[in-house]
Amino acid sequence: MEKIKKFNLILIYSIPFFLIFSHSIADAIVVLVGLIFIILLSLNRLTYTVDKILKDKVIISFILFYLILIFSSFLSEFQSLSLKRSLPYIRFIFFVAALKYWLLIDKNSIKILVYSIIACLLFVCFDVIFQYFNYKYIPEMVSLNSNLNTSSENLIKQGHDIFGYASKNYERFQGPFKDEFIAGGFILKLSPFLFMITFNIFKLKRNNLSKVLIFVSTILIIFTIFITGDRAPFFTLILISLFILFFFNKKLILIFLSSLILISYLAGLNSDKKQRYFNQSLTAFGIENNEFTLDTGYGHLFYSAIKIWIDKPLIGAGTKNYRKICDRDEYNFETKRNVQLCSTHPHNYVLELLSETGLIGLILFYSIFFYLMKDSDLIEKILKKNLDNLNLKFSIISLIFILWPISTTGSILTNKSSIILWFIFGIVYSSISVEKKSHSL
Repeated sequence: MEKIKKFNLILIYSIPFFLIFSHSIADAIVVLVGLIFIILLSLNRLTYTVDKILKDKVIISFILFYLILIFSSFLSEFQSLSLKRSLPYIRFIFFVAALKYWLLIDKNSIKILVYSIIACLLFVCFDVIFQYFNYKYIPEMVSLNSNLNTSSENLIKQGHDIFGYASKNYERFQGPFKDEFIAGGFILKLSPFLFMITFNIFKLKRNNLSKVLIFVSTILIIFTIFITGDRAPFFTLILISLFILFFFNKKLILIFLSSLILISYLAGLNSDKKQRYFNQSLTAFGIENNEFTLDTGYGHLFYSAIKIWIDKPLIGAGTKNYRKICDRDEYNFETKRNVQLCSTHPHNYVLELLSETGLIGLILFYSIFFYLMKDSDLIEKILKKNLDNLNLKFSIISLIFILWPISTTGSILTNKSSIILWFIFGIVYSSISVEKKSHSL
């Protein structure tokens, strides 16, 4: 029994690594861990029973959200397509329960997992930075049979990371994620775990070295996200960090702001980044020549998502159905600027949940996180008892980064996004349980 647990813990520790190199393997680990947990639970080989777990309000909310996914899929226009995504989603319920009730039940296992996350985070940061500074002019291949012309007209900029993956252009850098521009989002979601360690060092050793580590960590995260060219993660990091630091430790705002000033200075020196973060951001949201228009890519996606939700307000159109119907006339308006009218998802978590699972799905989804915080009431007791639980605070910040509603995002219901969401959720969920036990709360 103990060997089975150790094997599964090793699988859990490897998830951050596979989130970089193979989402399919990470997904297979989620399935395997959840399946083993259910088998052991059914055989009464664990200390918890099914009845005990089913009394957990977080698990109940998760099950209800899963049921609305299934129900909306059955009523959707493209039923088989929708069910292919919604039916297997039950694996995340088993996975989250396995983390809390079986695997991450002590501080040591959580600490090892955090170090694994930080190692992968630092690797991505340094790989992106390497790709950025390895950028150079190379001759462009005009045709297979022609000779290379090295005149300035036929030179292109290209940067390679340590694996040889080439960047598309000087505005975007993807690091080890091959041709996917998700490095910025990956770093943002895992960055609180790096801050967790540096702030713990600061708590233990309040000296100049610990302050330097905080400053270096802040610079590393902000600079790396900045050079990826991923605008949503960068602006989300700035906005939420300033808000959190104001309430968390006002003195540290100086460190954060000095880091931000340095990055802003670098942006001014780089015309490509200035174009990406300022001009293109305004254009993407329809602000040009001091005028606002919805006739943009995001404008059409947001508009169609809202229209679909209004048409199917309670349970939505069904998972994966947005991509099939968002370009219909009744869900869109004529474009005069030849922009994309439809996509695989609305590029916002809230609008995706509303359009595909309706108001009921949105409420049930966020009730999972509501009960996570309300049921534990750990934070309130931490404040009352003056318990300086940095691990829990920064883990929750990571969830805030993922679920921040005012931002353009990937799809919340795809395998890639769901794995990292429920993986981090499971860490927070387990940390709360462990802290309640250790402090007898």
